[in-house]
Amino acid sequence: MSGSKWRDQDIEELLKKMPPIKNTQSPTEMYTRIQRASASNAKRTQRILPIAAGIAAIFLLAILIPSFLINNESVNISSSDDAGEIETVEHSDGGNEESKLFGSEGNESEGNSADSQATDTEEENSGKIEEGASQNITSQDGEVDRKSEPQNESKQDHPKMEPASRQIALNEEQGTSLYPSELEGNAYFSAAFITPEQDIIPMTFILPEENTGQSMVDLYNEWAGTIDETSLGFIDYHPFNDGIEETEDIITGWVNDSDQYKDASADIMAEFLRQTFGNDGYREFQLLNRDGSKALNGEEEAIQLANDRKGYFLYENEGNSFFVESLKSYGSLNEALKMMQTSKPNERFSYALPPELELTAVENENELTITSDGTINQYSDSEQQQIIEAILLTAKSFSYQTVQFQNEPSETGGFDLSKPVEVPIGPNQATIE
Repeated sequence: MSGSKWRDQDIEELLKKMPPIKNTQSPTEMYTRIQRASASNAKRTQRILPIAAGIAAIFLLAILIPSFLINNESVNISSSDDAGEIETVEHSDGGNEESKLFGSEGNESEGNSADSQATDTEEENSGKIEEGASQNITSQDGEVDRKSEPQNESKQDHPKMEPASRQIALNEEQGTSLYPSELEGNAYFSAAFITPEQDIIPMTFILPEENTGQSMVDLYNEWAGTIDETSLGFIDYHPFNDGIEETEDIITGWVNDSDQYKDASADIMAEFLRQTFGNDGYREFQLLNRDGSKALNGEEEAIQLANDRKGYFLYENEGNSFFVESLKSYGSLNEALKMMQTSKPNERFSYALPPELELTAVENENELTITSDGTINQYSDSEQQQIIEAILLTAKSFSYQTVQFQNEPSETGGFDLSKPVEVPIGPNQATIE
């Protein structure tokens, strides 16, 4: 107690003057009081611990929940990005597949070079291709039904003007035709395309709009411009750049730049027009400049559009087949079938009917019966389908509506041959979406 004025003696004297402290409680009372105090402290502790634990839990949740939400959002974003990458890959693969379908198979080196250029161009412009249905077909009561997956058909009001490679969906197995029962009320139009080797490939397009009775000329003017031929490996002929008009059974095609048509020979141009417009009741086609002069030097005033009595061959391209028409008309259906087995227009085409297959056509007014040697079902499924469809397309060209097959099993090539089989609308079905 350094610096203090108190001395020990003073403190002792002060303590002596304090009154004596006495505790009148008995030991038992003191013990009871101590127990009560201890119990009270224990209860207070028991109440405080749960409250403290709850506060700690809330504090931890406040820290962990925001962190969890951030991580979850990151996972979602990553998943979306992965899905986008997968979709992009699928789009690209679809475009490459379409590139393979349309590339031209030309004569030796020149044809192969054109193939490569067409494929490269297609890969750059390719997008998603909605694949069509599997091509197995069954005819029942005059209707043709797919046996497998239904075809994916878009029914939007009108497409956006995008590259054709993103708008045209071709069937998985090429060469399959379009049948009336497959339209489901949709409109369609036909168009032919010219390869760099001057081969003509006819196509039949299902359109994403209802059939309201529009003429083929109206449908052509509306939809032909959506097809980018050059990106698909074809020469650019569609549409006629000033449109086409119809007057009864005569079509006039107006152009303001006839240079794009000068590379084609008169015969090829005439056949191109026949295969595009000659199956819908039109009689003549005139190709004119706006001043009324002929757009093709040396071409006759009007091209006759009659496109009947034709046979069919196969155009092979990267393992896929398209039906192509003969360039000449035949006197009878038996003659057409024979030529389809023995006389190819060029080496780029192949026979749609095997040369060893024996076929006989019996024509009786509006009824056509095809009798075979009973060997069609011995070929592969795809070959059976090609044989039946080639016969049906030829029958269509000779103005028959149905074909009755004899000597073959009822189920052949995906068709029900126990009944007359309906002929197709046109070859090489595709869908504009």
